[in-house]
Amino acid sequence: CTAMPSPRILEISRTIAVQDEEDHQLVKLQCQIEKISAKNRQRLATAAQRHVERVRKRYIKIKQAQQSRAQLRAEARLLREERRRENIRRMKEANSKEQQQSLEAKARPSAIQHEDNDEEGASSSSSESSSSSSSSSSSSSSSSSDASESDKES
Repeated sequence: CTAMPSPRILEISRTIAVQDEEDHQLVKLQCQIEKISAKNRQRLATAAQRHVERVRKRYIKIKQAQQSRAQLRAEARLLREERRRENIRRMKEANSKEQQQSLEAKARPSAIQHEDNDEEGASSSSSESSSSSSSSSSSSSSSSSDASESDKES
């Protein structure tokens, strides 16, 4: 391919005077050469157009693949962030429940000690304090059970 010269447009002047049969054949050959050159130019032009179209399609496919990969990466990143946020929220809820339970556990022994002190002093006041402490502990346990039920639903 490199040894052959690049195709050139063949232009032959039309000033040939036809005098005999040999000149007539030369003019005929010139017409054939011009026709072949025109066909070759047309083939080269269509081949170049096809090549450009193939390259354009290849480029479009590559761009589409890059865009789809980028979109998938973005979706995966969003899912990871959403999962991370959900895990953080769950951890906070679990920690708050644990803190609430530990506060309730700390509050119960002090209420029991308070009841013991009241029993030593007056029996009527101890019954009132025990009923109030039991009602407060039952209300706090019902609120924690409500919170756990809402977690189960979600």
